[in-house]
Amino acid sequence: MPSYFELRTFGYAFYPYLRPYENHKLAFRSKQYIFIGYSNQQKGYRCLNYSTTRVFISKHVVFDENTFPNLDRCQSSTSHTGNQFIGMSSLPLSFPLPSTVPNLNVLPVASCSELIPQTIILPEHSTLPVPDILTLPEHSVSPTTEPALPVTSPLPTNNLQINIPTDTHSKPSPISPIEILTRSKTGKIKAKEFPGFKTFFATRHPLCVFSSIIIESEPRCLTKAVTKLEWRTTMSCEFDALMANETWSLCPRPLNKRVIRNKWVYKIKIHPDGHAERYKARLVAKGFDQISGIDYYDTFSPVVKSTTIRLVLALAVSLNWNIKQLDVSNAFLHGILDEEVYMEQPKGYEDDNFPEHVCRLHKSLYGLKQAPKAWFQRLSQQLIGFGFLESKMDYSLFTYITNTIRIFVLVYVDDIIITGSNREAIHHFIDKLKT
Repeated sequence: MPSYFELRTFGYAFYPYLRPYENHKLAFRSKQYIFIGYSNQQKGYRCLNYSTTRVFISKHVVFDENTFPNLDRCQSSTSHTGNQFIGMSSLPLSFPLPSTVPNLNVLPVASCSELIPQTIILPEHSTLPVPDILTLPEHSVSPTTEPALPVTSPLPTNNLQINIPTDTHSKPSPISPIEILTRSKTGKIKAKEFPGFKTFFATRHPLCVFSSIIIESEPRCLTKAVTKLEWRTTMSCEFDALMANETWSLCPRPLNKRVIRNKWVYKIKIHPDGHAERYKARLVAKGFDQISGIDYYDTFSPVVKSTTIRLVLALAVSLNWNIKQLDVSNAFLHGILDEEVYMEQPKGYEDDNFPEHVCRLHKSLYGLKQAPKAWFQRLSQQLIGFGFLESKMDYSLFTYITNTIRIFVLVYVDDIIITGSNREAIHHFIDKLKT
């Protein structure tokens, strides 16, 4: 059952933090969205973009309870669409009804939206039967259930105006758009030139124009990547690493299971001078094909708090302890999946003997919803097996305390900070992690 706050703020405009959803850093940090509730899978508000009908989930929002954009759009759409309903204020009458006229029901716009009203001035003390379109009895289903009721009492003495539809077939002529002639249509666009700009920065800051050294661009698809030897080599190395890690096993395609897709992602690592250092290819699962409750359940992975990091580093500096920082290579590939997940075979590396088989995933891949949680669960189990204790105040802090040894481990996804009083014990622990 929704809470009082959710019922009170449902539909209000608010501004969520959209930086994780944007492609570049110059995009808008926030826009006006509509609050439609809370997410069931993760902590955050559900934000609706009315124009694109996309729903985002954001944890940091600012409510604006003075605006209701959904109401304004509904009122504008009601006056233009033919399948909505209008109230008494939108009926073709421009005066309050006398007490002798029966109550009028709410009329669908489809019955009178295409009619052109015409204003008629009535003299005083004149009687006029109300048209059939306005005399629907109360709780009636169709206009033909009961006949129209005439008005026999005289109308007020003042001149009245009644909008009566006269033509049921004529429609207003559409307005033709105005043709605007721009420079892009005439082809008179000239590129802006800045003489001496490249020469100035090349002579003083050579690293500022290193992007001009790299002529090659990163491929977007497999067909372009296989044309170069470097990409074929790094893709083969990535595939061999996945097979050595026993990430999946081939099986016939299940009939009642969802099979997710995958893609190859390519990245060029660049030296400070602008030349290519190495080529990197990674197989990524398309996690947006997964369904909550079927392909995954929990996705949340705790990360160490900034307060904990400052406290442990301050303790290490004051006691002159050794500090080590580790970065786990392909961390998400070590997580073990508890769910039954199937994936298509990687493009370009299909098995010739079983081309119709699919991959039954045993370990997580980049792109899966539960990949961060699976990796943290695998790491925490190993640390507890080594004798570490998980802190109750911060689940990403692990401690190993004896009479002579004190070791603290901080985990932030795949980045690990290790500090302690015994340097030999720290190196021995790192050797255990490598295994």
